[in-house]
Amino acid sequence: MILFKHELYKQRRSFIAWVGILNVFVFGSMLLFPLFKEQMEALSDYMASFEDFLAVMGMGGLDLATAEGFFGADASMVLLIGGGMYATTLGLNILLNEEKEKTADFLLTKPVSRSMIYITKYAVGTLNIFLFNVISYVFVLLSFLLINEIFPFYTMGLYFVSNFVLGIVLMTIAYGISAMIRKVPSGIAQGVAIGLYVLNSIKNVSTRLSFLQWFTPFSINESGKIFTEETLELTYILYYLGVSMIIWFIGFIFYKKKDIYT
Repeated sequence: MILFKHELYKQRRSFIAWVGILNVFVFGSMLLFPLFKEQMEALSDYMASFEDFLAVMGMGGLDLATAEGFFGADASMVLLIGGGMYATTLGLNILLNEEKEKTADFLLTKPVSRSMIYITKYAVGTLNIFLFNVISYVFVLLSFLLINEIFPFYTMGLYFVSNFVLGIVLMTIAYGISAMIRKVPSGIAQGVAIGLYVLNSIKNVSTRLSFLQWFTPFSINESGKIFTEETLELTYILYYLGVSMIIWFIGFIFYKKKDIYT
């Protein structure tokens, strides 16, 4: 419990920065919706002609003249990509920071096994991803109330569930990989998250590229499907949870035998 509280305290600044910056963008974006509502209504039919483009971005079928559709096409992308970058960064660094900051020798001399360290740090990462989505949900709810729009509790619940699962998958994969390596090049975590998002967009270009859905966790969360069909991608969710846990267990085995620089 002491290790858990200590690690949670260490992560507080990074957590507050990511949550604060991303949700300021989301909140501000939703507050602008009333200014563009009439224009969006006028452009709704025009935008429909770009269905292929919207589909590539995972926004096919969204009505941009509604607050829900506007969120799905705009603000949700900030949480999706930004949240993915945060989850990947968290997963890659939470273990390796001990070696980077030269504190591994202090930690490993304590009566705490490597197994406990690995599991505890992962638990902190999971809690941070959960809190990230809870706080973001509250910010979005408040923004809907301020612009006097009906808040779609069910579909927003689906969106944030899928966003939470996506965050857990990205963080878990990054966490397992971090146990097998020595150091992380600067900016690689953000680059990986953006690259996987782009890969997801590419697979939407043609049915011939649909196989890419099995190589990018962003297949889990596509706002177009969530807000129009009101359903989750359960197949992808189960698949990527399985893949991430396999990588987690491989990382666990590596970490117990790893020569840690102090």
